[in-house]
Amino acid sequence: VEEATKEDWGQVDLILAQFNPALKRIDLLPTEYREENVMQFLQKSFKNRNKKPLILALDCTFDYIDSPRVGQLLEAFQSEIEKGDLNIICYRSGLKFDLFGMDNYSGAPLYMIHNRDPHWAPFEILRNDPALKADSLSLNWFCLAYKNAAPTLELYRKQIFDNTRALLERLSPRLYDKNSPYRVIPFRSGTDPTFIDIKVSGPLHKVRGSALAGGLLYLRGMEQGHPIFYRRSVGFYHSNFSMLFCHENATIRLTVGLDTAEVDLLAKTFEILDTLNGSTEEVFFEKVFEDFIPNPKFEKKHFLALF
Repeated sequence: VEEATKEDWGQVDLILAQFNPALKRIDLLPTEYREENVMQFLQKSFKNRNKKPLILALDCTFDYIDSPRVGQLLEAFQSEIEKGDLNIICYRSGLKFDLFGMDNYSGAPLYMIHNRDPHWAPFEILRNDPALKADSLSLNWFCLAYKNAAPTLELYRKQIFDNTRALLERLSPRLYDKNSPYRVIPFRSGTDPTFIDIKVSGPLHKVRGSALAGGLLYLRGMEQGHPIFYRRSVGFYHSNFSMLFCHENATIRLTVGLDTAEVDLLAKTFEILDTLNGSTEEVFFEKVFEDFIPNPKFEKKHFLALF
C-alpha cells in the first residue's frame, strides 16, 4: 500500500484490508504493529478514479462483531455505496473468537454492503454457492451465537484484547529495542492486540527460540499451574503459542487467554527473558535450565532431550 502510485489507486478493483494487525510475514523486516487507516485507502482511491466500481474486502477477524471502526467507515462512504461505486465485504474467520476458542465448528461469517446494482450480482455466489456454504451444524452454531450470545462474544474478545495490552505494557523497554537479540515487536496505542510477536535473532536463533518456547513458556507454565498450548491459531481462552522459523530469526507468536493470572505469570517470564539480552549462548542455556525450570526433579538431561 505504501508503494502504490496515484495511477494504482485509480485503477485498483479490489482492496484487501483489516483494521487490527495480524502477524506479519516472518521474512519481512519487523516493524511496529499499527491500526491500518482503511478510510484513507478508500479516500485515495476515490480521489483518483472515475466512476469505476471498487470492492473493499475487510477482514474483521481481529475486531468486534459490532465494530465501531466498520460503522464509521460505512457512515463515511454511505454516498459511494448508495451510488453503486462501492461494495464493502466484511468477513471473519469463525474459527477464532466466535467459537470461544474451542474449534468445534467451522465457517467464515460475512456480509456485503452495496446498493444491489446489477453489476454487483456476481458477488451473490459468496452466499449461494454450495461449495462455500457452512455445514448445517456449523451454520446452526453461528446463527444461534450471533442471535443470542453476541454480547458475550464481544466481552470474550475484549477480555483477550485487554489482557494482551496489559501484558505488553508491563514489558521492559529493552525488549522493544530493535537491536535486542530477544525482542518483542511493539503495538501502537489504539490497536486491539490479539498476540505478542517475539523475535529471537543472532547465532543459533532456531535452537534458542525452541529452548525459550519449551522452557520459558511451556514447562514454566506447567510448573506454575497455567499450562500453555501449542496450536496454530489465535482467540483461545487459554495461553497459546506457535513458532515460525526463517533465516534471520525465530518467531514465537504468543496469545494470552482469559485469566488475568496468566498476565502476571507471563510478565515475570518476560522479566527473565529480558535478562538474557546481552548474554552469551552458554549463559543462555544455563539460565534456561536453572531459572526457567524450577522443579528440582526435572534433570538437565530431560531438558536437553527436548532439543
